[in-house]
Amino acid sequence: MLGRCKDELICDMAETYHIFDYKSVPVPLLATLVSGLREDSRVKSRLSGLPISMNLFFMSAIYDKLAWLQWAKTEDGSKGRNMPESITAKLMNLDTKQDSQYETFETGEDFLKAWKQIIGEKQDG
Repeated sequence: MLGRCKDELICDMAETYHIFDYKSVPVPLLATLVSGLREDSRVKSRLSGLPISMNLFFMSAIYDKLAWLQWAKTEDGSKGRNMPESITAKLMNLDTKQDSQYETFETGEDFLKAWKQIIGEKQDG
């Protein structure tokens, strides 16, 4: 923990326990105090890998689901258009507009041409 988030640990220890020199505390006591830090402490947030607090994560997820439910009842929702963007994905810095893992084709002939190319490559390779 000290190797990954030393600065966060120092801040949390000073804020929560008024310990400004963590090295003066015996290691077993330090471990106990660190385990007693609140869930949204700097250390636990850093170790969890979440860029936002759990409360904000859950509230944004609830908002996203409510927005989706409202959208699903609209004409756009019935046709699958203009789906609302995910607030959670934006807060988590996730790329919501990634390229699809699926390739689509306009016509059956386009599909057959691509299929023959795939089969030809596998037979040659």
